[in-house]
Amino acid sequence: MSSLHQNLPMRRKMIMRKRIATRGLTNFIRNSWLSAAAVIVMSITLFTVFMASVATLVLNDTVDVLKTEKLDLSLYLKNDTPENIYLMLKSDIAKDDNVLSVALTTSEEMAQKALESASGETKQAIDDVGIDLSETMPIGISIKVKNISDLDSLRGVVLDDYYRSYIDEVNYYDQQFYNNENDRTVSTITDWAQKVQLFGLILGGIFLFITILVIFNTIRMAIFARKEEIEMEKLIGAERYYIRGPFLVEAELYGVLAGIITTIGGYVLVSSINPWLESQGMAIDILQKIMFSLPWCILLVIGTIFVGWLIAEISARLAVRKYLRY
Repeated sequence: MSSLHQNLPMRRKMIMRKRIATRGLTNFIRNSWLSAAAVIVMSITLFTVFMASVATLVLNDTVDVLKTEKLDLSLYLKNDTPENIYLMLKSDIAKDDNVLSVALTTSEEMAQKALESASGETKQAIDDVGIDLSETMPIGISIKVKNISDLDSLRGVVLDDYYRSYIDEVNYYDQQFYNNENDRTVSTITDWAQKVQLFGLILGGIFLFITILVIFNTIRMAIFARKEEIEMEKLIGAERYYIRGPFLVEAELYGVLAGIITTIGGYVLVSSINPWLESQGMAIDILQKIMFSLPWCILLVIGTIFVGWLIAEISARLAVRKYLRY
């Protein structure tokens, strides 16, 4: 008997929560047009932030790839460069903090590689003419750097007057020390990433403000519409959370639905543009991992829905606190 009495408060709370949830759902359906408007505006807000985050992630990932995986720079020296000179140059390059590794290929090794890749007819022609490729091939230095946007110190080493006269100017001019095309590419993508992030924050902030206003006014109108019912509940001694609860549940439904809609729309759009992004040379590995691997996917969905729920909850509490003083 005592056990039954101990369970009564818990049972009562469960019944009250069920009634609050039911009334909140009823209010949501009753105000269907206002509910739809609130959900749409919030979905736009979440979708804007979602896609801005995706764009920033892809652009930053692309910059990181350009800075690490595609940075094999090739420097060619004249065939008659003394051994002590090119070994010293290799050593000086390796000392640069931005350099990951340096590989030297002698003229003989360059000639051997050229012969191995040549066709039978080409080899025969070389033999007929009697050309010794090792006497014509340049000396190659392959350099892998950490950050292609930070080549100033490396340029200073390579363009030093002591080494410059030994550089094969024709071949060397085409490398990335002289033309800064890749530098400009990295800089451009970095700028775009920053602009997209800023644009997303600004646009998301504008829609967030509009969303809060829409939900705030929707809850306010719902309170005014049920003013007599609320007064009656106060008179019969209804508890504070029982009166306020349905309005919070109604707003929370806006947020949860907006989060679900945003997640579905985001996945559909990202799936459709992934092939295009890849064809444009954009790095999408991290995006694929976050959006399409199960643990990250679950976190993303839950996170988006939670953000929607949180925005709606805050907006509703502001309205309830101002217009439902109880």
